[in-house]
Parts: sequence; structure tokens; C-alpha cells
Amino acid sequence: PYSIAMALVDAGVPPGRFHIHAVDISSRALSRAQLAVYGKNSFRGADLVFRDRYFQASREGFVLDPQIRSQVQFERANLLADEFLPGQPAFDFMFCRNLLIYFDRPTQQKALAKLARLLAPQGILFVGAAEVPLVIEHGFVSASLPMAFACRKATASNSTERNSRLPSGPPAPVPA
Repeated sequence: PYSIAMALVDAGVPPGRFHIHAVDISSRALSRAQLAVYGKNSFRGADLVFRDRYFQASREGFVLDPQIRSQVQFERANLLADEFLPGQPAFDFMFCRNLLIYFDRPTQQKALAKLARLLAPQGILFVGAAEVPLVIEHGFVSASLPMAFACRKATASNSTERNSRLPSGPPAPVPA
């Protein structure tokens, strides 16, 4: 979630204009994420300008800028629970990358129904490359975004596109 926040700020979106709701089933993973402290091996590649912009070196590692941290709210929840995020307003963008591939077909269908319920009518769901055909089989169509594995809910006007116009190429890089 912090990478998404940094990418939005880098794109010129002021921090007050967005909020990120991060959900995981693991309390341990959430606690670690909330610390927002990363070791030197967390940063890969030659271009580390974003690290200098958003992190402060400390004895514990690289500590994320508090303004970026404040854009993310963490919540422990189970996507497959009956009461997953009750009363939550619809999301404009959702990232569920490389989770669905670990479920059997009935569980995938249940998870996608939950995601569809939480996605705004014109919202975009980002998934892993291997998950695009599965998502398309379950009521979504390609969002036709270059270099992204992104889908929208199928509507009457776009349902004929369901099996066409799959995104191609790898997703755009996001800072780690």
C-alpha cells in the first residue's frame, strides 16, 4: 500500500485527495507493515531516488515518511468471511494480485463476489497476470489499460468485450 501512496504522490495527487485501505488476514503481516521500516535489501534496482525522497535512514533501517504512512489505514479481515468489510463504501481501485490463484474454483468465485460487491460501478480491479482469465470468467471485462492487468465489472454495454481485449505486457513498475 505504501508503494501505491508514493506512486500517487509522485504522479501529482495530493495526499489529502486519496486514502488507502489495506486489508490482510495476518496480524503479523499487518504489524510489520505498520512499522514501515525496511532493510537495505527491500530496495532493488539502480534507481533509488524514491528511497531518498520518502525514507529516512535509521539504525533499524529505512523509515517511511509519516505523511505517506498516514495515507494508509490497515485492517485485519478475511476476504472469505461472511461479514468482510461490512458497511464499507465502494472502492474506486482495488488491488488483489496473486491471491486468487491459491484458491479452488468455488473459493475463487466467493472471493470475486466479495470484491465485486466492494468495487464501485466504474472501479478498477488490479489482479495478477495469471488471474485475468479467471476474473473475466466471473463477470469482469478488461479495463484496457496498457501494461496493466486491470478489469472492470461487466455492464450491458461492455459484456460483449468479456473475452476480447485482454491486457498485454507486464504491469508498470511500482517502487518496492
